[in-house]
Order: sequence, then C-alpha cells, then structure tokens
Amino acid sequence: MGTALSGGRWVSGGARGDVNAWVTPAELAEGGCSLLAAIVEDLTQQLRSQFAAQGYDVSGRASFQLACYPGGGARYVRHADASGSSPGRCITALLYLNPSDWNPQADGGQLALYNYSSMDGPQGLGFLSGEPAVVIAPLGGRLVVFESHLEHEVLPAHRERYSVTAWLYRGDASAGGGAGRSVGEDPGGSGYSEDGGADAAGCGGAAQDGVAWQSAQRPSTAAPPPPAAVRQEGLGAEEVWRGRIFVSIPAYRDAECAWTLKDLFLKADHPDRVFAGVAWQCRFALLDARRAAGPCAARAAAEALWRGEEFVLQIDAHMRFVRGWDVKCIQQLQRAEVASAAGRAVLSAYPPGYEGAGAAAAVPEDAPATVVEASGFDAEGMLRLRGSFSRASLLRDAPYCPLLRHLFFGEEAYQLARLWTRGYDVFAPAAPLAFHQWERGARAASYQGDGRVVAAERAEAQARVLRVLGSAGPAPAGGASAGRQQGPSGGGVGRSCAGAGAGDGSGADAACWEPGGIWGLGLERTLQELEQHCGVRFAERRIM
Repeated sequence: MGTALSGGRWVSGGARGDVNAWVTPAELAEGGCSLLAAIVEDLTQQLRSQFAAQGYDVSGRASFQLACYPGGGARYVRHADASGSSPGRCITALLYLNPSDWNPQADGGQLALYNYSSMDGPQGLGFLSGEPAVVIAPLGGRLVVFESHLEHEVLPAHRERYSVTAWLYRGDASAGGGAGRSVGEDPGGSGYSEDGGADAAGCGGAAQDGVAWQSAQRPSTAAPPPPAAVRQEGLGAEEVWRGRIFVSIPAYRDAECAWTLKDLFLKADHPDRVFAGVAWQCRFALLDARRAAGPCAARAAAEALWRGEEFVLQIDAHMRFVRGWDVKCIQQLQRAEVASAAGRAVLSAYPPGYEGAGAAAAVPEDAPATVVEASGFDAEGMLRLRGSFSRASLLRDAPYCPLLRHLFFGEEAYQLARLWTRGYDVFAPAAPLAFHQWERGARAASYQGDGRVVAAERAEAQARVLRVLGSAGPAPAGGASAGRQQGPSGGGVGRSCAGAGAGDGSGADAACWEPGGIWGLGLERTLQELEQHCGVRFAERRIM
C-alpha cells in the first residue's frame, strides 16, 4: 500500500493499529467458527453472482481477513486496498462483528470513505482534518461493499472493534487464481486492510445496502483520463467525445429510480463515459428512509459519490431522457460557456413531464423547451423557482448543504444565489434533454407523504437560507463546524471552515454562512446584481 501523500510505502507501525489474520472459510470452520465460515462463503457466492450480472469481472480468487482493533485510539490511516502489490483487487466487502450496543459517538472506529485520491482532492489529512467523506459506523451485522480503489481510513477506535473482510479479484492473469491467500501474500505487509481505495483498475457500482456506490454502465479496466481542460471558448469536438459525466441522483423509496438509471444509460451515446452516484433512501441502505432529512441532505450524500468526472448532471430519481442526452448536454453547455462572461455556466430548467411509470412510461413526442421564472414568494418567504448540468467544478464551488434539513421549497433560489455570486451564469437548455414525473400520485412513497418532515428543523433551515438571501434576521446559533470552501475554478473562494461535507446536522460556524464561506454567498458578484437580473427583491419578498 502506498502512502497517501508521498506514494512510498508505509514504514510506521502506528499507521495501522489492528491485529489481523489471513483466513480461509475452511480454517474458520476448523477453528470452531462454522457459522462465520458459512456466512463468508455464502456472502462471497452472492457477491460474485450479483456483480457478474452487472458486468463486473470478479471471476478471480477471493481472500479473507479477520481484524481486531484493540481500542485505545487504534486506527488505520488513509489508504487504498487496491495497489501495486494487489492490482487485481476489485471489490472490498466488510462485515462488522461488533456487539449490538456499539455507540459511534463514544466507541468511534467509523469507516471514512473518500471519493477522490488525496492527490486530486482537497489537500489535508482526512476527515478529522475537515475533508469530505462518507462516514459509516461499524455496527454489528452491517455489510459495507465498495470498490477496492477507493481511499478510506478507520477512525480511532476506543473499544475492541471486530470485522471480517472479503476481497474479490478480477480474473485476468495479473490477479492470480484460486481462493484464499496467494503465494507471496504477506499477512503483515503493506497493501492490505479492512477498508479500501486508490490506484488500481476501476469497477462500477450503485447504492446498495449500507454502502455508497459509484455506478458505471460498463466498468472500465483502465485508469480514468485526466479532467478535460476548462476553456472559456468552450469544448472542442474531442472533449465532447471524451468528457465523462457524473450523474447525481437522490432517491426516496422510489421504484422509478431503476427505470431512470436504465433509461439514462440506454439513451446515452457514450454510456461507458457515464457514471451515476445514487443516494438510496430505503430501509437498509445508505440513508435510512426513517431518518430522511429532505432533498438537500440527500443531494449532498449523492454528490459525495463524485470521483473526478469532468461534468455533473443533477437529477431526480423519476426521470427519462432524450436519445443522445449526454452529447447534447455537453454541446449545449459549450454554447452557454461561450455566452457566459466568466466562462462558467450551468444548464437548468424544469423538464417537461412524462406519463406513466416503469416500462409503461411514455415521453412526449414534441415537447417545447422550458424556461424557469420566479413565480412568487410563499408564506415562509421562500422564492419558488430542477435538475442541472455543469462542469464538475460546481461540486466544489457550491456543493449542496447537508445542514439544511427538511428544506424543500427555497433550496433552488438559495443554490442560484450561491452560484451567481461565484461567477456562474444559469441558462435554460435550447431543447428538452430529459423528462420528469411531476404527478406525485404516481409514486407509491414520497418524503412528505410519509410524514418525515421535522417542522422545527425545517424552520431552522429556512431561517438560514433567508439570512443568506438577506430577507431575515441573524441565523440560528450553530454548534459544530460545517465546511470549508473549495474552488478549483476560482469561483468565490473565501474564508474556510473545518469539517466540509461532514453532514452531521449538528450546526455550523457562523463564518461558513457569511459571504466567502462555503454555505454563504460568493465574492465575485453581488446579490443585488442577481436581483436586478432576475427581477426580484428578496428582502421585500417581491417580484418586480
């Protein structure tokens, strides 16, 4: 395993504080752990079957490791399971064996998953130093599955922490064959861990039970190309062809989501360059539906699945697409970037609707393009203005705020203000690119219909947004830090705040909500210029 910062090999025993042993199911059974042996064998068989059905090559060997962190702050620093010493590792599956009374706040030991290499993402020392991460508590019986190239770390554990890890390997010659450990595999050496990722060949994925997935229609066996250059004059033909698109999808118990994903890849001209990050909200998945906190928190979770694609498409879980949507999105964004004064543009509109659901869904033959206009302020003072397509720099310049819990109406105007003041211009597509299921009655479950809204938290989120938009008094007092501004495109970078992307909902430093803060307005243009451009007055709650 290579160090996250230097690319060398770990030399400090303090980098990994667990006691571990390589095992096989047969050895587990012989040692009196027949139940665990049966679970490991059944798990491996099911994972192979499911991933093979999705087009993954997991036909190589499997290896297994038992690990115990003895407590006292034992941890495992940021690393990747797939490395030069184990290039064939494709999938990491973690099964936690901890007692049912595990308390993440007191016992620690969480898994922090990163969606970019430490070389490519925000510079820092990990989640505890403020880097965004998906953080998963090691609750007994929880299964976490992710691609082995993803970087991750085990946060300090203050109690004995147990797990068994299974790795699935590709079937090519470099991955080796057979089951169990291979010849020359060093149980105590570098390159092995209980949690995963950075520099091996990639695998695709989706959001499954207890884990965030990076999805690809056709998992690539080659490292992704470097990001396309951002040029003010727009994209060339080669960039249109090579540009990768990350599609961010939050889904609340939505049966249409699977059909949305199918249509997404089916209608793309280059599905091999489309990657979908889905934040499922169902009973046993990444986000428990019983703890759903609204679209902002869900979109923030979906954004955390981004892994360096050059473009990002943010949509809902109940949508259909025009054929060739991927190339058309990039081409229309190209024209918008040429028209934008700063060369930074976002495509955004309320898509036309489609009828029906599932395989019976029907899109209109000749739908007109739509333009979003301000329609008025509601009783809470929220301006009512859906999906967007842009460069991926938007995810760092103005990521969705996970602290705006249960905010539904108002998030669009808030995002518009943050983007505008960071130099982004918003354009309506010249022709429809997608279609939306607007009829809520067609969906069996909805966030509001299930009574998940917590009124007090929604009121606090509304107060924060109104404060940012200058139409309310001081924001509610916050607790823990919320985030820090990251902006590779230079859009509105100002003061920083610790804990970006933590999304724990515990509050935020006031500075993070001020101009230049990650959740506040940018510094390149003023809110007053946006009001003049759109014909609204936020403080007066008036349409001009």
